[in-house]
Amino acid sequence: MSLPKFKYHPNPIETGSIEASDATCEVCNQKRGYRITSSIYCKENVENICPWCVADGTASKKYKGEFVADIENWEGLTKEVVEEISTRTVGFSSYQEEIWLTHCNDGCEFHGLAKVEYVRNISDEETQRLVENSSLLREEQ
Repeated sequence: MSLPKFKYHPNPIETGSIEASDATCEVCNQKRGYRITSSIYCKENVENICPWCVADGTASKKYKGEFVADIENWEGLTKEVVEEISTRTVGFSSYQEEIWLTHCNDGCEFHGLAKVEYVRNISDEETQRLVENSSLLREEQ
């Protein structure tokens, strides 16, 4: 059985958001060989969810939860895109609550956290753009 496809998270095994497991999914009560490693934001303490129950929205519906803490500029997105990202896409772990990035009124694909080599080789121009976009250079008012 092949894993379900996630439009906004195309390689969840590579990013560590899905792992092989013999655990029983708490949504469908099946052992499917994989579980998500990211969290579902809900009231219950859910340990094991299979990727299929994320992809079809069953897990989100059962627990009335979402798989990402926030979506950047979600006001500019369609309801369908917001629902796809928040309720049918495997999230990811980060040092702080994750924010799903967007661009051109669509969600960005998540391909993993930035690697040290990439950050070391970033140009001065790109560094300046990133700092400006992250509001780190805000002027005192």
